[in-house]
Amino acid sequence: MIEMTVEPLTDELFAEILPLAQACWDESTKVKGESCAYYGERDFLIEPDADQYKTLQAAGGLLIITVRDEGVLVGYLIGILYRSLHHRHITCALGDSMYLKPEYRFSHAASVASLFERELTAIGIGIIGWPAHRSSPLYEFLQSRGYVEDDTVMEKRLGVN
Repeated sequence: MIEMTVEPLTDELFAEILPLAQACWDESTKVKGESCAYYGERDFLIEPDADQYKTLQAAGGLLIITVRDEGVLVGYLIGILYRSLHHRHITCALGDSMYLKPEYRFSHAASVASLFERELTAIGIGIIGWPAHRSSPLYEFLQSRGYVEDDTVMEKRLGVN
């Protein structure tokens, strides 16, 4: 039985998310290809900063939705919440990361996104942004849900890190 729930970040949840986050990274590496500033150097293990995520949560700036099948984590959506720096009256959310194991995508992606939008609406978020590569399945998925391309993030590798 599939359960979609808002869960607080714990060390245990972070450990459960990590393998799925790596799979997400690996897939996005293939999608981005040469268009990434780290082209040719993306084939590595990610090292998410758990302390930064915990800081966001403590400040009320994190929303995590989990997708579990018989209690086993098969997907997640992480949103970062903030007040617009350019328009102080607008509250925002950024879709930090969304991943569902491939066998769950077709049947559950829309439900996860809908739950995310309902949760954000309930807490007064006015706009949601998503970084999504134009050639990614996420980009097409978001377009199908009424999202529009606004600004494009341009990257330049400076050689640091």
